[in-house]
Amino acid sequence: MPDKTDKLAALGQGDLFGHLDREALEKLAAIAEEIEIDKGTVLCEQGRVAQECWVVVSGEAEVAISGGHVIGAVGPGETIGEMGLLDHLPRSATVTARTPMVLLRVDAKRFVELLDASPLARALLEILTRRIRDLEHGRALVR
Repeated sequence: MPDKTDKLAALGQGDLFGHLDREALEKLAAIAEEIEIDKGTVLCEQGRVAQECWVVVSGEAEVAISGGHVIGAVGPGETIGEMGLLDHLPRSATVTARTPMVLLRVDAKRFVELLDASPLARALLEILTRRIRDLEHGRALVR
């Protein structure tokens, strides 16, 4: 299992958390739990409500939508399921491990507790997440 420094490195190189300063990364690392999963493990299932997100340390997973149509893949440094942490809506895709994987799991409740320190940031993130989901589903409003 990685120590705190390894978690900081994994989080810091990621696409979502890479811009955070050291203090913010340390807070995030404190709530991130390392897990290992086998090939074929379903990380999230389209239509189910999010309970966590993951940062990929090693391995690869495929992203599929209704009917098993594969639309992409995620690998080291990428984040899976982050929108669900903010808007608590059902998952927009199913993500399944293509290989054995090492991940950092971030629990939704603990993540929201971190965001509660900045209500403005949380509100903005929730709005942006809703807009992204609207675009994904073709329901975007003209503003």
